[in-house]
Amino acid sequence: MRRPWSVLALLLALPASACFVDGKNLTSGTTTDATGETSGASISSTSAAASSTGEGSTTGAGEKKTVIVEIANGTSDALQNPGGQTLVDFNWITLNSPDHYGGLRFTLPEIPQGATITNAQLQLYIDGADTDSPRLEIYGELSPTPAIFSEALFDISSRPPTGASVLWEDDDLGMGWTTSPSLTPVLQELVDQENWLPGQSIVLILDATFEAADIPFEFRQSEYVGFAPKLGIEYLE
Repeated sequence: MRRPWSVLALLLALPASACFVDGKNLTSGTTTDATGETSGASISSTSAAASSTGEGSTTGAGEKKTVIVEIANGTSDALQNPGGQTLVDFNWITLNSPDHYGGLRFTLPEIPQGATITNAQLQLYIDGADTDSPRLEIYGELSPTPAIFSEALFDISSRPPTGASVLWEDDDLGMGWTTSPSLTPVLQELVDQENWLPGQSIVLILDATFEAADIPFEFRQSEYVGFAPKLGIEYLE
């Protein structure tokens, strides 16, 4: 079933120039912080009018801001198959068996080091009704300057992981756009890095090895025009 959409998810579904005023909702997911503690995250958010800014869009009222970015090109999303083969210029990321990995690289234009992340969610376009049941662990690459993806063997799984992670387990989401659980602890660890600066990039890793993931999950890569993966982040400076 599709999860209730948060304000951030609603903003992700709108064009960058659209507006969403005084919305409020909740989203929840199972999260693990950098110390290994697991908990249910509950996020409440309020946003004001949006305006386009470069790669993404931002909204803000006072100190609270929202930034929405999408995959910029084909070297910023990739699939690693069992055996380590990395596919960069491909159409789908398929995560339907152990040792499948997806990699997503986003540039964050303005989030400062140490900002407080209040919510962060991916939006992905599921390719079909028979590939709509994620069984994933999502974490980040622990680097303030992660490289673009290449066809090198094990290019995704060999990257150093964050201590924080989020489990995404859901069934029958249906074809079309879907929104992940909150990735707040992962994004918080990334922007807390000592050498983090606004305008740098992050990598999120979608790991199907958490469980014997025989339930298929497949979503479109940026090669499909108009269907590139997106990331929305709400934060306080």
